[in-house]
Amino acid sequence: MNFEQLYPITPASVPEDVTKPSPAFKKEIGKVISSIIFFMVVYVLLIIAAVILSIYCVRFGFLLIITLPKFITIIAGLGIAGIGIGVLFFLVKFIFAVTKFDNSGSVEIFEKDQPELFAFIRKLTEDTQTKFPRKIFISSDVNACVFYNSSFWSMFLPVRKNLQIGLGLVNSLNVSEFKAVLAHEFGHFSQKSMKLGSFVYNVNRIIYNMLYENNKYSSLLGSWASGHAVLYFFTMITIKIVTCIQWILHKVYAVVNKSYMSLSRQMEFHADAVAASVTGSEHLITALRRLELADLSYNTMINKYSDWYGEKVASANFYPNQQTVMHFFAGEYNLSLENNLPVITNEFVELSNTSRINYKNQWASHPSNEDRANHLRSINIHTEANTNSAWLLFRNKEELQQTLTSKLYETSQLADIQEKYDHEKFEERFNKEVSSRSLPVFYKGYYDNRYIAEMNVEKLATNPAPADISADYFSTEILALPKKIKSLKTDIEVLKAIIEKQIDINTFDFDGNKYKTKDAPEILKQLEGELETATAQLKEADENAFAYCYHKALAKDAALADKIKTDYVSFFVSLKSDEEFYNNCSKIFELFQCVYRGESSTMDMLREARDQYFNGFETSFKDQLRKLKAQGYFTSAPALEEDIDKFVNAQYQYLFEKGIINEEFEVLYKMLTKPSEMLSDRRFESYKALLEMQIIE
Repeated sequence: MNFEQLYPITPASVPEDVTKPSPAFKKEIGKVISSIIFFMVVYVLLIIAAVILSIYCVRFGFLLIITLPKFITIIAGLGIAGIGIGVLFFLVKFIFAVTKFDNSGSVEIFEKDQPELFAFIRKLTEDTQTKFPRKIFISSDVNACVFYNSSFWSMFLPVRKNLQIGLGLVNSLNVSEFKAVLAHEFGHFSQKSMKLGSFVYNVNRIIYNMLYENNKYSSLLGSWASGHAVLYFFTMITIKIVTCIQWILHKVYAVVNKSYMSLSRQMEFHADAVAASVTGSEHLITALRRLELADLSYNTMINKYSDWYGEKVASANFYPNQQTVMHFFAGEYNLSLENNLPVITNEFVELSNTSRINYKNQWASHPSNEDRANHLRSINIHTEANTNSAWLLFRNKEELQQTLTSKLYETSQLADIQEKYDHEKFEERFNKEVSSRSLPVFYKGYYDNRYIAEMNVEKLATNPAPADISADYFSTEILALPKKIKSLKTDIEVLKAIIEKQIDINTFDFDGNKYKTKDAPEILKQLEGELETATAQLKEADENAFAYCYHKALAKDAALADKIKTDYVSFFVSLKSDEEFYNNCSKIFELFQCVYRGESSTMDMLREARDQYFNGFETSFKDQLRKLKAQGYFTSAPALEEDIDKFVNAQYQYLFEKGIINEEFEVLYKMLTKPSEMLSDRRFESYKALLEMQIIE
């Protein structure tokens, strides 16, 4: 296939106003310029104050040293001078900082190896009126981006950008969609795009660095303070002053960042317009939609291999595996395939968006995909699609795929791999595990992702047999109840966040009507009432289902009916027991979250957490483990049973005088997670068996 066939048609006679900045874009630019001026005024005032403080501190420190030349006054003089110098250095250190884009997981590619791809990108940069990338890299994930290492000086000096292309993205798009995605990335930096966004990004980054990227600065202060108790005292004063500066910068950051995020959303629309002008509107819409599914599929596949980590199993090639998962989801969602790729329909998008609350997220850097789709449709530029796989642009695709697969394993440090799965092996095991975790299709998803609420089985069994309700046993209304409840819970949480001002907005839409935030409590009350009603309806439907199945079994086989009843009772008993164990594990994990999440803490905090564990949790936790083991829940894992015996009989201390005992915390973590995982698996298996048993033909 020659290049003319590979490169999709570029629209002719595109109206000039398509890529002109919109009024909304220009409005956001005004806001951003104001926020930048605000930042500069505040920053200059802070610098002036820091310079004055530095001059006085250095002068006073010097006078103290020459007036009273003793060891302690020399140290004190140095400490006083250090206050001014330390504060001033904090405010100017960002000028020398360089923010490097982490591309350690990527591989550079060259034109001699990929001439078709380079020719494709060169033509696209001409169409979008931007420069050819300085370097081109491939990475493993579902992404594409233009990047460069930024610094203070990059706000003023031209910087050549690099292009990174994720093979997970290539694996999920046709040629027209691939062109649209890259055109969007180049649209951010084309001659038609505004340069202000890059400037604002760097201003934002400067403030962020001063607020959060201070490890080296903190180490420097720590080294200075460790020299003497007097230096430690003055270092604490420096830290207090810097903390006050950071408080001011937090306020400035909120102003600048909010303006930047608002401009960023407009920049996304503008880059979309640039992409539409050279590719047509529809191809970016279909790409955005499929990439959500592609990303879900990629992460699902990666998580599967993480689950198999202990077996020393790895993938020979991630990308056929990703497609296997994509095809599985396509089947689950009843999506058709076109050239081996799922077709995401408007109907699917509408069914997926069940929320009744919509609001403009001021802190979102990107508009929603549907807002972008509506904007692209309004541009309404049409071109024929090249539906061939984007892989046609790449030579030696399998070699590239295997290289990036190996590259990802390098970063995960998986050693002693015993088996590499090919496509067929992954597909076989994936489908087997999915099948084992799937409930009977007879129920049409009614019982999926939830467990039945406890019911009075004995009473339902002794009640008169219900009328034949097989016609509406799983009617459309009943089948919709679990999804309705899930959506109601999500919307209720959103409303609570609005009421508690965790979501900073003034208005929101509910059921297509606009409301002010003061109306949120009233709508919350309405949704809570709807949730209570829907939950009661679902409980009644579950009880009707049990009663119907039980009495149908009773008419056919009394022993089967008795087993259904007994298994229901046993399931509810084990469900309650499991929840008690999970809750205990959760509380213990929360106690030691500073250890398991790598959060900073003092030894006093760790000792307090350990004492709470010893006094309130250890005995009951160990008793629960003994009881579960005695009941045979872990017989399929003899090594875990052995570990439980050792743990419940051990007297761990977890801490020594100056630190934690890692080995003991690792054992505790295993006891908190592995039994819980096995209980979860056992609970699902018993749930599935119960539902299978009550299907009476």
